[in-house]
Amino acid sequence: MSNILKNGWPIPRFDLALSFTDIQWIISEINQARNSEVEKFENKFAEHIGVKKAIYMASGRAALYLILQCLNLAPHSKVMIPAWTHHSIPSAIIAAGLQPHLVDIRQGSWVMAPETILDEDWEGVSAIIITHMYGCPAPAEELADIARSKGIVVIEDCTQAFGATIKGKKAGSWGDAAIFSLALTQNFTTLGGGMAVFQDEHLAEIATLRMEDSYIAPSSSIYPQIFKAAALWAGTTTLGFTASAYVLLSIGWSFLGKDALHSMFEDSINTNAPDISVKPSPVQAALGRRLLDWAQEQNTLRTQNGQKLVKLLQQANLPGLLLPELPNYGQSVFTSFVVGHIENEKLARQLSSHSIDTSPGYLKPIQQIPIFSDSVSYTSKLTNTNLLARVQLHLPMYPRLKEADLERIVKGCRYSLDTILHYGGQTEFALPQVKDEKPHSVTYRPSSESAPANIASSVRTAVDKTDTYDINSDSPRPIVPPPAAKLRPVAPPLPTAATPPTTTRPVAPPLSARPVASSLAKNILALRKSTTLSKSDSSEPPLQK
Repeated sequence: MSNILKNGWPIPRFDLALSFTDIQWIISEINQARNSEVEKFENKFAEHIGVKKAIYMASGRAALYLILQCLNLAPHSKVMIPAWTHHSIPSAIIAAGLQPHLVDIRQGSWVMAPETILDEDWEGVSAIIITHMYGCPAPAEELADIARSKGIVVIEDCTQAFGATIKGKKAGSWGDAAIFSLALTQNFTTLGGGMAVFQDEHLAEIATLRMEDSYIAPSSSIYPQIFKAAALWAGTTTLGFTASAYVLLSIGWSFLGKDALHSMFEDSINTNAPDISVKPSPVQAALGRRLLDWAQEQNTLRTQNGQKLVKLLQQANLPGLLLPELPNYGQSVFTSFVVGHIENEKLARQLSSHSIDTSPGYLKPIQQIPIFSDSVSYTSKLTNTNLLARVQLHLPMYPRLKEADLERIVKGCRYSLDTILHYGGQTEFALPQVKDEKPHSVTYRPSSESAPANIASSVRTAVDKTDTYDINSDSPRPIVPPPAAKLRPVAPPLPTAATPPTTTRPVAPPLSARPVASSLAKNILALRKSTTLSKSDSSEPPLQK
């Protein structure tokens, strides 16, 4: 209480991108939303990002798995990713029968950059995933040019970067495909779910056909997420945070010497194949349509606050505090505001005493996560990745922060660093020297039928050759329940040169349970849609797949 009287109301580390009015609206619309809302939301999202097609998925991980399955890459092909990314990215790659290949990141922006991939060994690499980390866009245009010059498919990871721009274009519109996360803690949320978007028309066509038999979840399934959203909203209000989370944090720092809430938000790692047969509910899609324009307005405020805080911290000239980089090729939306300091744990504790809540972050270098240690390869030095893991600290950043709140954060940082130095902290706040990790190579074993460089064309050809649809039939396909979901077993460790494999990994599953020639795809889908509509009452909701 003395801290509150001295410093003012605590500033939470996080703010929900929903208002209480939005939560009330969701409850009122649960029995009103129709299945057609899903397609409407997909169309509006695609238009907003500036891509050809968007498909609403159960999660961002499911969206990536769908894209990788549609590419039909050769088994054990390498997918280049930054070593600093969410664990769901390499887990989806492994579940698809592929191998993550790690590269380092650029200091300050913490994203993949041209200088981190130019000298890489590209043998066996079939795709690259450009991650826009913490809302800061990667130089997607340059990275895509390098990849395409080598015949590599480009996928963007926009799970933390909805609203970020590169040279005036939205992140997600530079690659052949991209993924978004619409989870509850994102800056644009539909209480869960994700989005797979496609700029390549042929790849979009294949994905559409693959998702043709998907089910739309009932709106009643969203109740647990509504309760969770209401609890998060209440816990991040000024009074709610002060009476609950801040008390626990103060006790944790005072008696345990650590962040007492950190472990509560860590999620488990799963390398099984995600279920892509179910789409989120209609009421979630309706919420997405409702919030899409509003989210863009909130992102503008978030960007302005992030730029202001960078400027204020630069003016304060705090010793040894590594600040976020403002890219000159695009605009960050600051989904997280990450600073670096060699005494990051002490800094977090001191900031808490000044009523400023922070987070040590939830990411780790992928090569240091045990479940991935035998399945990833890297040949470059991951120096900046290891540096960020050592010094990272997330400061509060969201739209409702006022100018006075930003000034309090800067003031708190100044006093906290002075306190650390006074009580025996390091006299020189230089960044630590991180030892370079030894390169870790896994033998690439190409398939006897490697995929051509032009992946989209090869996928289209494969579908044309296996066409079995009778275009002269007037009967719509009967709606039947989908088969029970089968989890793909956890991928075994990839083979090494010293221990050749005794068995080969099975070829990726077929593109569709009932393939359709891509040249006829649009006509077929239109025929089914028109036939179904003619037999249903327009006043009733469409049949749920």
